[in-house]
Amino acid sequence: LLIDGRMVDAASGATFETVSPATNQPVGNIARGGREDVDRAVAAARTAFDDGRWSRMVPTERAKRMRKAADLIRERVDELARLANTDELTKLANRRRMTEAIEYELARYARYQHPFSLIVFDIDHFKTVNDRFGHMDADAVLHDVGSRLRVALPLAVTVARIGGDEFA
Repeated sequence: LLIDGRMVDAASGATFETVSPATNQPVGNIARGGREDVDRAVAAARTAFDDGRWSRMVPTERAKRMRKAADLIRERVDELARLANTDELTKLANRRRMTEAIEYELARYARYQHPFSLIVFDIDHFKTVNDRFGHMDADAVLHDVGSRLRVALPLAVTVARIGGDEFA
C-alpha cells in the first residue's frame, strides 16, 4: 500500500508472497489490503491535498511523485495479472487463462467461422506416481510435462494446466 509517498503495511498486517512465474523465485510480499486500508489511504490523500505538504509542494515535485506512484501501481498490476493467469508449478497458463482463450476462439468462430481445435488430456496413472514416489517427484513430472509442451508447441497456442494432471 502506498500512503503519503511511502509503502506501508496493511492495517491487518496480512501479506502474501509473490513468486516470479519465470524463475519461481520469491519477488516480494504484497500487503493484503482491506476496506480499512482503502479508507486510510483516502483519508491520507484528502489530508495531503487539503492542508498537508502536498498542497505546499512545488508542482514539478508533485508531478514527479505522481509519476513514481503510477509506476509502482503499474508494476504491481502487471505482476498480479501474470500471477492470476499462470500455473505456478508448470509456468503454463492456468484454467482461468484457458477459459478466456476458449471464449475468444468461440467468439472468433461465431464471427468468422474460423475453425479451432481443443485438445484436453491427462497423465495416465498419475495418482500411482503421486502415491508411490511422493508429491515432490509428482510435481517434477508435472513441471517436466509443462516444459515439454512449451517447447513442442508454437507460441500462438495457449497451453494450460487446467487441474491436477489435466492439460489443454
